[in-house]
Amino acid sequence: DTTCSWDVTGTQAAAPATECWETATFNNDTCLWDVTGTQAAAPTTECYETATFNNDTCIWDVTGTQAAAPATECWETATFNNDTCLWDVTGTQAAAPTTECYETATFNNDTCIWDVTGTQAAAPATECWETATFNTESCTWDVTGDQATEPTTECYETATFNNDTCIWDVTGEQSAAPTTECYETATFNNDTCSWDVTGDQSAAPTTECYETATFNNDTCSWDVTGEQSAAPATECYETATFNDDTCIWEVTGTQEAAPTTECYETATFNNDTCEWEVTGTQQSEPITECYETATFNNGTCEWVVTGTQAAEPITECWETATFNNDTCIWEVTGEQSAAPATECWETATFNTESCTWEVTGDQATEPTTECYETATFNNDTCIWDVTGEQSAAPATECWETATFNTESCT
Repeated sequence: DTTCSWDVTGTQAAAPATECWETATFNNDTCLWDVTGTQAAAPTTECYETATFNNDTCIWDVTGTQAAAPATECWETATFNNDTCLWDVTGTQAAAPTTECYETATFNNDTCIWDVTGTQAAAPATECWETATFNTESCTWDVTGDQATEPTTECYETATFNNDTCIWDVTGEQSAAPTTECYETATFNNDTCSWDVTGDQSAAPTTECYETATFNNDTCSWDVTGEQSAAPATECYETATFNDDTCIWEVTGTQEAAPTTECYETATFNNDTCEWEVTGTQQSEPITECYETATFNNGTCEWVVTGTQAAEPITECWETATFNNDTCIWEVTGEQSAAPATECWETATFNTESCTWEVTGDQATEPTTECYETATFNNDTCIWDVTGEQSAAPATECWETATFNTESCT
């Protein structure tokens, strides 16, 4: 009442002590301190670990170390057992392999397998008749077998042992009996290893000059063949006489000489009259062309026609050459056709192969024009004349732009 103002008294309660994970907040509605926050759950730990809450750092500290894995053999495996918290060692060394008599098995701790060493001795070289068999009891090769006995051979045979086929090869053949005459005999001699031929041919008989004595191996006797030749046919003026020394017929006598004849005549000897007969006539003179001459040639016995028709003149394709037998000269007729009318862009050329005028050339392509232009072909100058001008651009305001439209031409 003295100061004429409100006096406020009272003190807020002190904040309560809190854990590191808690927060104290004053509640003006209840006029109390509200404590909130929850301690973090302890972390999951391994069997060898311990979790302790650290109030200074306000986190769980995990301590403890897994025991080191034990030393193992190469065939063993160490696995940590979380139930017993110990290392379990499993695995068994592989059994030593079965070995041959010449092999040794030694366990290799680096590769963890049994190393088998030792090599069977190489089979000995054997002859083809021998067999090498490995003896696992003595651990050596046993060689068995005998070479076949060499066979008995004839004087002309040789026995050679063949190591490829493992048999005796007998080579050599008795020489073929020699070819003998019918009066000979061939006998094989085992002492000399050759054929002995015996026997003699009988003597040939006496023959005439026209006979031949030939020994017949089938009958084993001499066959006499041959007859005196028949006397030759003779001409009326000839005589035939047999000559025992030369064993031939000798013909004597001479035909009289043939008479002289013209080339177109033939002299033929007549054996009936024993005289020469002359026949033949000169052939008629041949018909000749106006440019030819016929002359009789006594050497060839023919009429020789000389003279050559004048060569046909070269003509144009529209011309024809005809030979005139009356004047004996070539007459040429025909005229070239007139050149056709052409356009200014065309050219007419005469083709001597087809014998016609060929017109070539194309009118120039009409030029591209603007919408305001017109193209007209000028036959005088032979070119296209383009006329027309674009209309002037219209007056525009400063904000306007005039653009020419080539479609509407405005």
